[in-house]
Amino acid sequence: MPLPLVPIVVASGVASGSSLVAAGVFYFKQLEAQLTSLRLQTAHLERSAETARQGTLWSELLEPIAKRWSGSVKLMALGVVATSSVFILVSAGVWLEMRHYRLERAAKERLKAELQQLKEENDELRRRLIEDRGATAA
Repeated sequence: MPLPLVPIVVASGVASGSSLVAAGVFYFKQLEAQLTSLRLQTAHLERSAETARQGTLWSELLEPIAKRWSGSVKLMALGVVATSSVFILVSAGVWLEMRHYRLERAAKERLKAELQQLKEENDELRRRLIEDRGATAA
């Protein structure tokens, strides 16, 4: 009976060995991935440091455009400021005019009410005066 036991032990040993090899390969792949990631990060940092020292690609591309269009952009900016200032002044003028109109209208309403009250008082006094003259004349 020892004969069937030998293939089982050999198969078990081969399986254990292959699992150890697979675990080693897996661990090696993880280390290799980490190393690749560190290499990429180092390369990015080196490129960033180099562009910081020499100037960026955008600054090199935009510098001629900025020199060429700076006068026009400045003129457009001044135009926007002037337009905004005029808009603010016109808005303030309209607001003041509307406020003046409302205050004037309210004052007219108060004057009309006061005038009406004075007319009523005047009519009442005239009526009393006429009654008093009629009473004294009789």
